[in-house]
Amino acid sequence: MKIGIIGFGNFGKFMAKQLKEKAEIIVTDVVNKEKEAKEIGVKFDSLENLLQSKIIILAVPMENFKVMLHKIKDKLLPGTLILDVCSLKVFSCNAMKEILPENVEIIGTHPLFGPQSAHDSIKGMKIVLCNVRSKKLFYWAGC
Repeated sequence: MKIGIIGFGNFGKFMAKQLKEKAEIIVTDVVNKEKEAKEIGVKFDSLENLLQSKIIILAVPMENFKVMLHKIKDKLLPGTLILDVCSLKVFSCNAMKEILPENVEIIGTHPLFGPQSAHDSIKGMKIVLCNVRSKKLFYWAGC
């Protein structure tokens, strides 16, 4: 399984570290962070290549969120599962529902932890899942 993470700042790096044992992780950012990705054992690639992933996590700053949605909306594969980690759920869920095509699935997430509070492990941590448009929610909630 491939998971793409758009945004390789603090939270994007944190997610990559947590998920790399479960899947092949591909990350991208507006800044070339290939060296940092290699150091933690994930692949840094172009946005275009990352968009071939069937699961994509948006970990971009809130002020860039809608811009990124517009940038990727016409390049997503049908059936792709899009998740976000923004803290403002009404904003991000409404934006994803409004901008992303009907043929992709959307789950808004709100991790109740971050790189500082769960630096060693996310085991036992809680995460809010908001089913915007997905049949996969119950599968992921069971992981």
